[in-house]
Amino acid sequence: MRQRNKKKIGRIQIDNIDIREVLDNIDIYYTDFGKNVSDGWIGTSCPFCDDQSNHLGINLRSKTISCFKCGVSGTIIKYLTEELRSFNKAMEILGDAVPRELKSFDEQERERAIKVELPKKASNKITSYHAGYLESRKFDYKKLCDLYNLHFCGPIGNWANRIIVPIIKNYRLVTFTSVDISDEANIRYKHLSREKSIIHTKEWLFGLEHTDGNSVIVTEGIFDMMRIGPGAVCSFGTKVTPQQKRLLSKFNVVKVLFDGDEDGRNSGEKLANDLALFCDVRLFDLPDKSDPDKLSEEDIKQIKEN
Repeated sequence: MRQRNKKKIGRIQIDNIDIREVLDNIDIYYTDFGKNVSDGWIGTSCPFCDDQSNHLGINLRSKTISCFKCGVSGTIIKYLTEELRSFNKAMEILGDAVPRELKSFDEQERERAIKVELPKKASNKITSYHAGYLESRKFDYKKLCDLYNLHFCGPIGNWANRIIVPIIKNYRLVTFTSVDISDEANIRYKHLSREKSIIHTKEWLFGLEHTDGNSVIVTEGIFDMMRIGPGAVCSFGTKVTPQQKRLLSKFNVVKVLFDGDEDGRNSGEKLANDLALFCDVRLFDLPDKSDPDKLSEEDIKQIKEN
């Protein structure tokens, strides 16, 4: 029997972790306002019951949880273990979230990636399965493959059934993200971890290399950005980090085009206000429950020309 080397899980400094950043990085939706959310808390759907209305509260200071619907309580570790269906995965994610300056020297050295490599099982040859998925969403998959160097994983491995999206800076692969197309994974959008990235996804903007440096359209989703094409970037969610805001502030014109739901509208307005001191900001308000991925060619043309 061959023994496997397992990563040791030690004591994690949970008090120093930004829970909102953790949820942003693994694409778990939450809200920090609304009738079910108290001061100092954020709300999200409860994985312990059939809740879909953000009844699970997470205390940002104590990192404890409490569901106002089913009554479950505990720590953020309990929540993430249930949400991800893995204690080890929960601990790994929380460990990665400890601020760099609080980690030991050895930990800091280990998290410095010199080179990023795509998953070994990823191929730039598209399968009929992946092609069918992109076609079902009305994308020209040949154009996307050529423009964004997409890779594709089969049904086996840590990145099974995913489209791999390389993230480039100055012609160099700095990290990658992925989209599950099987609807079977707990996490649909899965990013390469911080310690394996040269630059993490939430510190960069996907598509930045295809902008002209003057005007940019910022979207929250990968497919939203791909629908618009060159000239648009993706922030990987509605929670835009300070690093991403600094990148956006260098443009003369920023067009904010988030989804037409409550979170998209509120987050888009907040981003527009934050950038207004630095550049010309134009905020687009989409109809209810719509997103840029569903826009027509004529709508996209008008946004680009506006």
